[in-house]
Amino acid sequence: MRPFRKIACSTLVLILCHAANAQAAGNLSAFRFPVLVSYNLEKNKVTLPGDLQGEMNLLIMPFELEQQKEADSWTPVVKMVEASHPGLRHYLVPIFGSENFLYRWWMNSSLRSLLPAEDQRQTTIPLYLNRQRFLKQLQVTSDREITVLLVEKNGRVLWRTTGALTKDKQISLETALATSVKSEN
Repeated sequence: MRPFRKIACSTLVLILCHAANAQAAGNLSAFRFPVLVSYNLEKNKVTLPGDLQGEMNLLIMPFELEQQKEADSWTPVVKMVEASHPGLRHYLVPIFGSENFLYRWWMNSSLRSLLPAEDQRQTTIPLYLNRQRFLKQLQVTSDREITVLLVEKNGRVLWRTTGALTKDKQISLETALATSVKSEN
């Protein structure tokens, strides 16, 4: 009787884990990146996510200037992944609270001076908004580390993670991209 009970319990655990994973994946596909209007550091108006250049866009979102090192950890790998996925583009989307015009001008000028390459300025889109509402919309539970989202042009969030890049996160991203490409075909 005991071996049967062990097998039954093991099977039940596997079924529950599978159901939980399926439910989590289903919930993620229900997330939508909100439609927002901003300007990139080249001063071009951008409506997110519709004006983003990729069919899929990796949004790297730091919440504090000190988190730039975490954001930078993604750059080399993302460029490599973009080369193997032509429909993928990445953007740095720093998130700031709603600030006055003078602060925005100063912050954007500072960021512009830190990013001398035109392509970096075109793909950096600072957002000045009600931060708590934005975090709640995307169900981001903490702004203590960066959030990284894979977002379709229509706003559907396909994948998410937080923090600096690790090998596991890279594999997870590549799996999400592969799954997304398979579902399109």
